[in-house]
Amino acid sequence: YRVESYRALRQLYTQLKQQTPGLKHIRLGCTAETTESLINGGKCDYPNAKSQLDAALQAMAQHQGKVAYVTLSVGANDILLNCVSPAGTLDGACLNSKSQTMAKNLAQIAGALRKAGTGNTQFVGSTYHNPFLAACAQVVETLEPAA
Repeated sequence: YRVESYRALRQLYTQLKQQTPGLKHIRLGCTAETTESLINGGKCDYPNAKSQLDAALQAMAQHQGKVAYVTLSVGANDILLNCVSPAGTLDGACLNSKSQTMAKNLAQIAGALRKAGTGNTQFVGSTYHNPFLAACAQVVETLEPAA
């Protein structure tokens, strides 16, 4: 995953560790992971696990009842790696298709993680920044008459 995500996660871990002494960080992040590869594998290798999800579920089982927090940052690569041309244009049909697949995959991922957790496990999901917002703001600025 991206450097910014790792920095944010380290900051979050530092804060949570102050509140929860003895907290351990099990890092399973994988650069360029998509919701599909998170479920099925193929991007990163995990010892004795077929995928990142499998590795996470194994870690949660190994530490049953002791997992306080689960963070999940996935989704942007489903779109960025498949639906954006080298010139930066977005393929609308691809976006539609990938968004539907991503929603199905996220439901499967979140369901499996929630089932593996306990009533005390807290879950946080996020995705990367939206790189299209800056371009959208530029278009709006261009279309608006100067004051």
